[in-house]
Parts: sequence; C-alpha cells; structure tokens
Amino acid sequence: MCIVGPVAGGGLNLRSFVYPLRFYWMEPRDIVILGDLSVVTEAEWEQINNLPNITLVQGSPCSLSNLNAVRLSQCAACIILGELVSTDGDDQCLQDKNTLFCAMTIRSLLRKSSRLVDVTTELHYEQNAHHFSSAESHTLDFKLPLRFQESFARGIVFSNTLLYSSISSIYFSSAILDFFRVLFFGPAVEELESAAALHYGLRRGDSSKTPYAGVKVTLTSMNEPPFRSLFHKSSKRTLRYKDVFARAITCWRTLCLGLYRLDQRGFRFVFTNPPRNIQVRPDDQVCELNSTLEGLAQIRCAWVE
Repeated sequence: MCIVGPVAGGGLNLRSFVYPLRFYWMEPRDIVILGDLSVVTEAEWEQINNLPNITLVQGSPCSLSNLNAVRLSQCAACIILGELVSTDGDDQCLQDKNTLFCAMTIRSLLRKSSRLVDVTTELHYEQNAHHFSSAESHTLDFKLPLRFQESFARGIVFSNTLLYSSISSIYFSSAILDFFRVLFFGPAVEELESAAALHYGLRRGDSSKTPYAGVKVTLTSMNEPPFRSLFHKSSKRTLRYKDVFARAITCWRTLCLGLYRLDQRGFRFVFTNPPRNIQVRPDDQVCELNSTLEGLAQIRCAWVE
C-alpha cells in the first residue's frame, strides 16, 4: 500500500483492508505500507499489530529508491491511496497530480520487470482515469464517462465516492448488488423474501450442525502439478476444458470453477463456467475449489460426459 499524502478523515481504516487478507491462516503474504506513517493512528495500529507479516515503512512512494527498498517489483498487488483534496481554486485535474506521479513512477519501475503486478489507484477527479487506459482505447476513453472506461471496468482505478466505488466493485463482487438492495428497500428484504417463499409452499431445509473442513479457492497453473500431467497424456490431441474438469473432480476431488488467461497485451480474462470444448493452453490457470469433503468425489456432471 502506497500512501501518497494526508488522507481525508484522519484515518485509513486499515482494519477493513488487512482483515480480509488475513482470513486464511496458511501462507499469509507480507503487507507493506509505504508513506507518511503519521496518518496511521495508534488506535488503528493496535487493531492490526498482532497479525503476522505487516510492515510499516516511512518514506515517499514517489521515490524510486524507496520503491526498490520495499521490493515493489516482487509484490503481487499494489494499491495507491490519493492525497487529501485541496480546497483552493486549482484545476480539478491537478487534484490527483501526486497520485498520478506515483502511479507513473511505479509503472516505469514495473516496465523493467517481467512479473505482472496488479496496481489499483484511487482518484479524486474521475476523468483522470483515461491516463490508465491502454493505447488502443486511450482516445475513446477520454470522451466516455468513468463507468464506461476500460481502466474502471478492469479495476485499475477507483473513485473516492461511495457510488463510483460500489459500481466498480460490481464487476468483481456480487455482494454489492445485495448492498444496493438493502440500501434502496431496507434491511428487511431477506426476511420478506423468506416469508414469501414459505407462504407459497416452499419448505425450509434442515440445518446441520455437523462441522466440516472448510474449502479454499486457489489459482493453479496448468504447468504445475497435478494439471501438468494432462498435457503429457494428451499430447496427440487438443486438451479441452471438459477433460480437465472431469479428471480434476474424479481423481483429485477438485471442482474447477473457470479459467484465468492473459493475452499478449497483459489483459486478464476470466472464463466462468467456460464451454466444455474450449481449448486449454499450457499457460492458463485454473480457478479451483479444494475440499476434503468425501461427497465432492461423488459429484458427476452430465454435460461433461
């Protein structure tokens, strides 16, 4: 996390940022916070200081030396928090000048690295989002509203307003729709729907108190075991998604949810429940659901057969 300058409200709410990254106890990745540490209040630090692998680094995220010191080119993702909006009469485009400078500095650093790092930037003036679009859509994105721009849809930028941030999150989280439903119709929507369902003859299922092992969604490359063996066995024919799905669920008790693919420009494509005859490439990644439940091994899908 790169903190460009002072933030509005006097706090970062680090608990909401750190806790989701520490929900799983295995392999916790390092969280490095770079910037002016005076914005991190003592109350916020007390809420997260007992969690593992959290480091605070005093320095400027606009400095290449500081970015190299925290090894930003080796991280998995980076988020840039914008500075406090000035109330003087400057041009609105200049509200994000330090944020844009930090983003361009990080982009120049990552250009020399072969590792793909997801960078998300906070903007106060939404029209500055066209600076993060690709060369093919840069001319068009400059004329479009924020919610139709490529960088907004890909999650590269987000606005500091609640509405724009929520709309951007719809691309990646279906829970935002439930948030809007509760916001518009009140918190009793779930109870009303449940009562209506029971009124029309639907019966509530029996709740089970038997504890089961939890599941974990992982992203595994086709070049890694156990999927790597599929290319050796099917070297004479094209490997299809139905073959990967059937082998994973029958032999490895793994449920495949989709494919994750990168094109030559570095754009990310996620195929949720892809067609069964789609070709699987060696550089693809499989989004899978791992579980220790015995019943998962008995699952069969007729469309695969």
